[in-house]
Amino acid sequence: MGGLGVLVYRYLVYSRLNQIKDIENYPVIFQRKLNHVKQQEVEKHVLYLLILAFLLLMSVSIGIFSTYQLTQASSVSKNEIQQLKERVEQLENQAQSLESPKQVSNEEQDLENLVLSDESLNLADYPWQIIFDDENQNIQSKSEQNKMESNLSKELKDYFQVDTVEVILEANQTMSLKLTKQQQAIASENEQLLEKITRFVKEAEAIPGLNQIAVTAEGLIKEDDTSSSLYSRESNQESFKEQRDNTSKIKEGKM
Repeated sequence: MGGLGVLVYRYLVYSRLNQIKDIENYPVIFQRKLNHVKQQEVEKHVLYLLILAFLLLMSVSIGIFSTYQLTQASSVSKNEIQQLKERVEQLENQAQSLESPKQVSNEEQDLENLVLSDESLNLADYPWQIIFDDENQNIQSKSEQNKMESNLSKELKDYFQVDTVEVILEANQTMSLKLTKQQQAIASENEQLLEKITRFVKEAEAIPGLNQIAVTAEGLIKEDDTSSSLYSRESNQESFKEQRDNTSKIKEGKM
């Protein structure tokens, strides 16, 4: 509107100047002044036209830039909306997975197995040759045996998660374990203990000279109740096998 008003004004000025006719009848001085005024007005016309053209160009540029910005913002918004939809679907799937008891149970079991698999007693690092290869059982080997029995008792207490563990290394190449728990264990704890006993026996196969493992559990079923298992092998190259004729409430699942 402003530009249109300027054009109208300039046109009125141009028309009024053109209304002056018969310029030859006017004095020379007046003619000169009139020509000068007309020239100035023409220059103003050109200047105003340039200004209007510049303003028009700026307006068009701003309009194009604004349209481009709106288009970009719209594209970004669409992408964000799509990402939000995908995130919502992912959360819904996770919620459905958490609602499945079977899947939760499997995940807990996998986690428990992972924890158990990371446990290692490093039994092969102990100096077993001093205990089982020394036929005379001299003072040095006896002292080393007492030290090993004490260290193993402390380490196996945390491994089996019981109140006390008594380890005895016997001269006939036998290791005796006595596990004691003051409070009665629940079914899941018994199952975990069975797994750990099995893993312990498997790891003990790396001990040179060890041919027999006796495991005794007291107070794990009820007060004054005892259960036991016996594992043996003929040589270091063999695996330990449980003696089936040995009464074992552990393997019967009663512990």
